[in-house]
Amino acid sequence: SKKFARDYNLNLQGFDLDNAVNLKLLSSNFDTYLEVYNAENLTTPVYEDNNSGANGIDSLITFIPDVNINYIVRVTSNEDYETGFFELTSNSIAVQTSDKLSTISAINGNDNSQLLVNPNNLAGFIKDYKLDLKDYKSGRAIDIYLSSTDFDGYLKIYDAADLSTAIYEDDNSGNNSNSTTNSRIIFIPEATTEYIVRVTSNND
Repeated sequence: SKKFARDYNLNLQGFDLDNAVNLKLLSSNFDTYLEVYNAENLTTPVYEDNNSGANGIDSLITFIPDVNINYIVRVTSNEDYETGFFELTSNSIAVQTSDKLSTISAINGNDNSQLLVNPNNLAGFIKDYKLDLKDYKSGRAIDIYLSSTDFDGYLKIYDAADLSTAIYEDDNSGNNSNSTTNSRIIFIPEATTEYIVRVTSNND
């Protein structure tokens, strides 16, 4: 590989099992890429992120760890030959699951709410939901889980002001690292953003 990489062991000693791990990678020198691996398989990341950070080049991953897995956190770059100073931080944050919020109300499909049409994606199932944060406790992560026995689910989260590019998306995280059809996104919402949760399929 032509990309810089540095690996770190994620120490979960004393970790609160009800909390999520929040990893943040910052750099003003290069476009960061953050990956989390099961130590037994360093070829395919369990989680990865390029641009979820606030400025479009930093990286952010929030997840609930499996205590039976040893995790490796890899710091690398989005482009070849990029190097420079970086800051990797980790902290534990409380999680508020989506069913503890007031509602995740449907805004398209078979209901009387606002219909959102995405002309760029006419193939495949799409159903959008508005994430109601009125019962949300500031500073907590939100855990949204999508499961289906009928199709390979794909979960996306958008800023309602821009439905062209997902802020977060997941295909196969599910509720454990071995999931191949379920999806899960854990993130810390911003108070000033209205979020759309999109349920779709990985295949047409």
